[in-house]
Parts: sequence; structure tokens; C-alpha cells
Amino acid sequence: MGRALLLGLAAAACAPDPPGPPPNQIVVVIDTLRADAVTPAGAPFLAGLAERSVTAGQARATSSWTRPSAGTIWTGLYPSTHGAVGRRDMLLPGPATLPEMLRGAGYASCTAFVTNPNVASAYGFARGWDDYFELYERRDAGFVGQEELITPASVVIDQVAGWLEDAPAEPWLLLVFLIDPHAPYEGGLVPTLPGPGLRAAYAADVRATDAQVGRLWDEVAAAGLADRTAWIVAADHGEEFGEHALWGHGQSLYGTAVDIPLLVSAPGEQPRRLAAAASLIDLVPTCRDLAGLAPDPSLPGRSLLGGAADSEERGLLTELDLEAWTSHDRFRSLSLERGGFKAVWYPDLRRPGGRPAVELFDLAADPGEARNLASEPAHSGRVQAMVDVLRAHRDSAANRIGAGPASPAMLQTLEALGYGAEEQD
Repeated sequence: MGRALLLGLAAAACAPDPPGPPPNQIVVVIDTLRADAVTPAGAPFLAGLAERSVTAGQARATSSWTRPSAGTIWTGLYPSTHGAVGRRDMLLPGPATLPEMLRGAGYASCTAFVTNPNVASAYGFARGWDDYFELYERRDAGFVGQEELITPASVVIDQVAGWLEDAPAEPWLLLVFLIDPHAPYEGGLVPTLPGPGLRAAYAADVRATDAQVGRLWDEVAAAGLADRTAWIVAADHGEEFGEHALWGHGQSLYGTAVDIPLLVSAPGEQPRRLAAAASLIDLVPTCRDLAGLAPDPSLPGRSLLGGAADSEERGLLTELDLEAWTSHDRFRSLSLERGGFKAVWYPDLRRPGGRPAVELFDLAADPGEARNLASEPAHSGRVQAMVDVLRAHRDSAANRIGAGPASPAMLQTLEALGYGAEEQD
């Protein structure tokens, strides 16, 4: 045997194994799930999964109702960039969606099961998906009752389990959007009639949803897919139960409306809790990272895997734009969280509930955001600097509005879910 052949064999033996295929990915989005609802008592499966996952100690939605936040989950962009900011707005046609990105990494199939009409195909959310199952219950033509639109998580998981029995070639992407914690809560209670039973009814819906996510986990394991499937679990926004005298969501950018759970469980990833706060803008970069794709510099977020997620502090932005929703009480608000402080800026003259033009909160001393420090001289420089960032962000998105309007039937469906002039999902 010649020396060259021996050297070649030795080099081959020392060469690293070629990378295997990327994992399947399951993205579970739970509508209206507050971060503080994920506890061992309130959501035992998710709380346990968080202990076994890469978990954001704190995570923020990009808005406080579904369509803008879901647009971020679909594209990795802020609402004012992807365009789906208001009631009639659609995803802009330019930005790539998550399934379109992963298809470039060899994902053979991309499937979604969704239960909220705010992510309907009518608004461009089906773009890039091979199969897009819209599970909105209807009985008769005409006005749609709220209860008709809440497809229970048990029904959704039934359908997903059937899909798993004949799952396509791997790797695949599966998105499951569960709406149960959204009003009406258990017993038909709605936040337009505040009462002592609301929080308990909401908690019951959270527990029921948690059990169904656990059931999906078991279905994946039973199919022999557990060791090659990554999970990303997130919410689109939170829910307010009287904090700041507000009920529901889509009315503010306070923490109760935008603080969400965000976790990643993936083969080979060690469980850890990230010290730096995360955002929904990080979900798509994390999925890209799992797929083996290089970071995309056009995306504002970063992967929650590896060391970058905790490498440095950054400003976290949230947006709420009600201009396209109603002709009265029209307002926009933006918030920036940076350096332990949070600024909320209302750039328009009309502001809900007489709120001041700027609010500033010290999140360490005042996590409930109850004391506005914006008028205190000691914080004037901080306020100005943070508002300058928010103003620049607003101005950079001057052409953000999507390609509405939607059909009258779809608008009626959304109104039936409670997305009226003062609340959105």
C-alpha cells in the first residue's frame, strides 16, 4: 500500500462527519398566553418543558394583538416592516416567510394549522406554506358568534395527530396556532364585562391548552420523531386583567399585554435560561439557525441558540398602530426597553385614557409599570434619547401599510371575535 494512499486514508479517518439533516421543527403559538401564566400549577407541561429548554427569562411580543405579532412570527420583521399592522392590512408581498426560508435549507414540507382569522390566507399568511389548514368553526351564514370561532385545542391536536401518522418526508416544518386562552374564556366569559371570575376562567383555558400541547409532545414521541424534532413555543401577546384599568389586549404596550413565554427545545441543546431579554423577532432567526442557514442581516433579531443571545444588551421595540381600526380614538404607540428602563411613546395628539405623551418606567423598581418617571428632571436625558430612537423607528417605516382591505365577510368574522373599536386580538 503506497504512502499516499495511507495518508489519504488517515486524513479521511480524521475528517469530521458530514453534518446530518436539520431537525424537523414544530412551532407552537398560543394565543393570549401571558408569561406569568406558565407556572407549575397553571401550565405544568409548559413549565416542565421550559426547565428542559433554552428559555428566555423575559420575552416580549412585538405588539399586543395577533396580526402584527403573528406577522413577526411569520417573517422575523417588526410589524411596521412586514405591513400587517391594522385591521385591514395584509402581509406585504416582499418579505420572505418562514416556510419560504426553510425550503431553501431542504425542508421537504411546510404545514400550518391555524385557529385565528387574523392569520387567514386572506391576509397573506398562507404564503409559502404547502398546506394551510384554517380551522374557524361556522354553523350558519350571517353573523358569527364568538363561540363558533374558538376551535378547541383538542380538535386541533386531533387533526395534527392524524397528519403525523402520514407525515411527509423529513425534515419538515409544522406550525400549530392554538387560540383557547383567547376570550371568550371558559363559561363564555368576556373581558368586556369585568368580574372576579375572569382570571379563573382564563386560567382554566390555559390549563386545557397546556394539556393539549403535552399531548402533541407525546404524539411526536410515539411516532418515533422525538430525537430529531425541535420545538419552539411562543405566544403572540398577553392579556390584561384590570392592570392600568384595562381588560383584554390590543389597547396598550404595558408588560401585561406584551410579556410572553418563548422557549426552544432542540436535539443537542443544553437547557439554560437566557439572562438577556428576547423578542418575537428572535423566533425566525432561531428557526433559521436550527435549519443550518446563515444569519440574515436584513432581520432585526438573533438566534436564541449559541452565545449571541446573551452577548449584549439591545433595545427591544414593540408597536401598536390603531389608525386602520377605527375613526375615533385613533392612536399609535411605540415602546423601547433598554438599560432596565421602558419608554412608551404616543406620537399622536389623541391618546387613550388621557395618557401622557411619554411614559418611562424603571422595570427593576417598578415591574408593574405603575410609576411614570418621564416628567422627573433626573430622567430627562434618558427620555429624550429613547424617544429619539422610537421616532427614528417610526420614520423609517413610513411606507409600512399593507395591501388591504379584506372582504366584508372576513371583517365581520373578526368583529364577532371581539376585535372591535377598542380591542384587537
